[in-house]
Amino acid sequence: MEEKKYLSKKTKRKNDKNMPLYTKQDELKYNEKNKILEKEKKLKEKKNVNVEEEDEIDNEQNESEVIYEEENELNELMDKEQNNDNNMYNKIKKKLIIILEGATLELGNIKKNPQIINCDDHYKIIKNMKKKLEEFRPDIIHQCLLNLFDSPLNKVGLLQVYIHTNKNILIEINPKTRIPRTFKRFSGLFSQLLLKNEIRIEEGDKNEIFLKIINTKIENLVEDIPKILLSEKGRLVDIDTYCKNMEDNSKTNKNKNICFIIGTNPKGDIDSMVKYNDDCISLSSFDLDSNVVCSKICSAFENTWDIL
Repeated sequence: MEEKKYLSKKTKRKNDKNMPLYTKQDELKYNEKNKILEKEKKLKEKKNVNVEEEDEIDNEQNESEVIYEEENELNELMDKEQNNDNNMYNKIKKKLIIILEGATLELGNIKKNPQIINCDDHYKIIKNMKKKLEEFRPDIIHQCLLNLFDSPLNKVGLLQVYIHTNKNILIEINPKTRIPRTFKRFSGLFSQLLLKNEIRIEEGDKNEIFLKIINTKIENLVEDIPKILLSEKGRLVDIDTYCKNMEDNSKTNKNKNICFIIGTNPKGDIDSMVKYNDDCISLSSFDLDSNVVCSKICSAFENTWDIL
């Protein structure tokens, strides 16, 4: 008999010996996700059913009660799945600390309204101050924060971010903070922070600080932990190998955090600004933007700590 020339994707997957096999833990995880997807599908179907006859009002009310109960059950399943995902990484007792160094976050009164000065909207004001436009680039910080807080590393609670401005202001950001997607809202949020020294959100019984200015020296904050500066002048390394070597060397100190310093100044030498680092490395032979560096560092530690 002739062999079949065209095979289905499922058959190809079974015949391919190089395909990775799922573990029992993976099977349980995907079974829970499939249950959630099935329940979501059933709920959508029930909500899309229109009652055409007036005699079916009672049935519709009973049906809505069932839908409400199923929605609660679905929410419980989703919460359970999220807790299971977080529990998988609770054994990792250390954190990656990122310091965004040399940030340009300067507050100015624009038409009697306090705003973060930026080179696009406040061209004339910067010229009147007799300063360069490159000194006012808060959009760099915005892009870095979006990349950092959207990373799986942050979603499992293994990332802590600090901002150190060129005016020596140290800002701590809660990992639960949702960074505004637009620059205008980001600018408004951080202008309020610089005015009030903290951003607090009150929801019911919860009263949590999401952004705050810390009155301490940056050197004291990261004392007794390895501090690596990322600079174009540093020695060129493969970041994945570098992170794995750091993890192997720190097995004796399981609770020891790791700190990476990333420059966010648009122009100027970050090496001359930072004097508290232990090592200085470069990730590429090309010039990389700060937000790209943030993504590469997070990705390297996600691979090192097996975060999917």
